[in-house]
Amino acid sequence: YRVGAACTTDAVAVIAKSGLADKAQVVRDDVAKGFVKASLTWDVELVLTDLAAGKDKFYNMQLLAGVDPSEIGTHFWAVQHWGRTGMDGRVHVDGPYGDVGDARKVFRKKFRQKTGNAWGQLGASFVEHGGKYRLLAKEEEPA
Repeated sequence: YRVGAACTTDAVAVIAKSGLADKAQVVRDDVAKGFVKASLTWDVELVLTDLAAGKDKFYNMQLLAGVDPSEIGTHFWAVQHWGRTGMDGRVHVDGPYGDVGDARKVFRKKFRQKTGNAWGQLGASFVEHGGKYRLLAKEEEPA
């Protein structure tokens, strides 16, 4: 769906604990670099596992756009859900932002902090860094 300056997808469940599941959807962008075209869904699952140090944590992030008719194109959120693997964890919601660019900036900054990688670089490989979260591969969404 097109929501103002952003497209959304209902194929990805919104983080339930965000309180936004009934009023927002995950943002999806169509990106291109030269002849390469791809779809970028702003939904990531990260893990940090270091059994020797007793670390087994998750960190999930989503960029959401409001789909309520009164909020279309004016309400965007960056949502983070984190905790120890197997536990409920905590949720933090940044926003609402009136511009999708502001919410994207928050998402990108947090992704770099947690992984040491830039978000959404078409053609770039994810590089694992010691002491940082690694990206979990996601199943392809049905078309």
